[in-house]
Amino acid sequence: MCKFLFILIRISFMALPLHVHAHSFTIGVENQDYLPYFTYQKRQYQGITRELLDAFASSQGYIFRYKALPVKRLFNNFLAGKIDFKFPDNSNWQAELKQRRLQEGKQITYSDPVLRFVDGVMVLPENKGIGLRRFKKLGTILGFTPWAWLEQIKAGEVKKLETSNYRNLINMAISKRIDGIYANVVVGAYQLRQMNKKKALVFDPSLPHSDDYYFLSSINYPQIIKRFNQFMRDNKALIEQLKAKYKVEEGLP
Repeated sequence: MCKFLFILIRISFMALPLHVHAHSFTIGVENQDYLPYFTYQKRQYQGITRELLDAFASSQGYIFRYKALPVKRLFNNFLAGKIDFKFPDNSNWQAELKQRRLQEGKQITYSDPVLRFVDGVMVLPENKGIGLRRFKKLGTILGFTPWAWLEQIKAGEVKKLETSNYRNLINMAISKRIDGIYANVVVGAYQLRQMNKKKALVFDPSLPHSDDYYFLSSINYPQIIKRFNQFMRDNKALIEQLKAKYKVEEGLP
């Protein structure tokens, strides 16, 4: 009898970690200051993305652990299956790399649109409407691809300069080392406010820009992506409250 009880307890003990593991997932995120969408500081992931994903996890009984990585390494880790989900993601981002690196029979499942974004060029106020002919130097964050400008860059009409953070990027534009910065316009406006330079740069909608959405993606858990979609449909009021709280749609054209 004692032997039977010992075996039963041992089996139960061994089963517990498996149960916990089955409900714990790693979300790969970008290791950068991208508020109000997200930021990773002092080993803490914050912003509207964290609140939204945590709300979903809580509703399902999941545990989400956030792993912050540089943009390029994040893509590589995701495609290698080292993380369960990626946010943000978009089917247009690194499409060739995804096709080349995905294992045979594997595919990426994308959620419904999560958050809208506009990536465009912010310039000095006096240069708004400068036009493509006079635009020669475009600044971007290291690892980002200015999709709307690829044609001009490949043709050698525009030179792309990269830096590691928004503060450097903004200062490059203000000092006229570049003609403008290619950025998420909401993030750019937030960074300008943080630097007390709110009106130093403005979005120029006449220049090439992208109007798209961020998505949650996964290779191995398409069924959880479906649950996330349903969560967004069932919690539209919550999502709108979070958008208003973080002002992620403020100033969008």
